[in-house]
Amino acid sequence: MLRRNRYTAAEQGVKRSRQLMSSTGSPPTPKFEISLYTIWLYTIHGWLMAVAWGALAPAAILIAYKFKDQLHTRGLWFQLHRAMMALAYVMQLAGVALVSVPIHQTGLHNYMRQTKIHISIGLLVQCLAFLQVAFALIGRPHLDSSYRRSWNAAHWWNGRLLLLLGIVQIYDGLLLYRSDAADQWKFISLSAYLFLLFATAAAKDAFDEVRLPPPAAKGGLQPGKQSAGSLAAAERAKQMQPEP
Repeated sequence: MLRRNRYTAAEQGVKRSRQLMSSTGSPPTPKFEISLYTIWLYTIHGWLMAVAWGALAPAAILIAYKFKDQLHTRGLWFQLHRAMMALAYVMQLAGVALVSVPIHQTGLHNYMRQTKIHISIGLLVQCLAFLQVAFALIGRPHLDSSYRRSWNAAHWWNGRLLLLLGIVQIYDGLLLYRSDAADQWKFISLSAYLFLLFATAAAKDAFDEVRLPPPAAKGGLQPGKQSAGSLAAAERAKQMQPEP
């Protein structure tokens, strides 16, 4: 049986709406019941967003950030990164479309403050995600362009901001969902998965660091000079860049 305390935010919003209707002359509603259809919409919305920003997006960023050298054949890392982020964006669009139905029916002004904040941040994430996808598809400069470094910085930092806001939204959505002790596995599973990804990134950082040559190799480097290893690494990185 579905627990009604899970949907406190939605219930309070609709309850207030009905109270306002009663104050204007409509007959009061003796008992509040949220429809199974609305419950289904909120539930599917939550799962879509959790998979998009809690699973696909972090994994896609990790692949692009730390595994270019292992997946450089035919730009495999780029293909995986693009496919996973595209799927995450489509799932986000679907989640927004689903939850917009009960929001439209209830009226945004009838929701609690915490829910309004959640919706506002969600709209910000939607706008930033659209810009990220649009500039990745049609606004990416060529590798030889003087604007490529600026584009890279904007792409990376906007992506990091999106990931941070997306994860915050997932946890905030779970709190709005009012899960009880029987549903704590959702918090635990998401936290464990994200910890695994961040631990993998940290381990890859450490592994790459210990493989570097000593700082004073071959008597040290002259100012403004690069070691042969650094030049080779830079050349490999350039080869692994996706074609524009």
